[in-house]
Amino acid sequence: MKRVLSIVPVLILFLPQSAFAGPLYGTVKIGPAPAANINVSVACPGFGRPASPPSDAVTDARGSFSLFVQASGRCEMRVRRGAQAGAPFEVFVSSNAIRFDVTVDGGLNRVR
Repeated sequence: MKRVLSIVPVLILFLPQSAFAGPLYGTVKIGPAPAANINVSVACPGFGRPASPPSDAVTDARGSFSLFVQASGRCEMRVRRGAQAGAPFEVFVSSNAIRFDVTVDGGLNRVR
């Protein structure tokens, strides 16, 4: 039993960084107003080359969202409402919870 337990910490060092997923939460605003019913998607490392299926959430009436991303590191986020989608932009995800507030314009592209 001692041998198995002593090997576990060593094996953790060899896991890829993407093996450690984490929560991402925050708000989406269109200008100064909360954006309700906006679909928030995160793909790691990006939408053109996802290592796992994108994580999705829908904002509530206050523009708040919360999702669990399957990988960590540099990822891409995109916001969408119906058929309208903004351009993807970079976000960083770690095994720790990260708050990410984003402001988008009328075309759902990130402005801040």
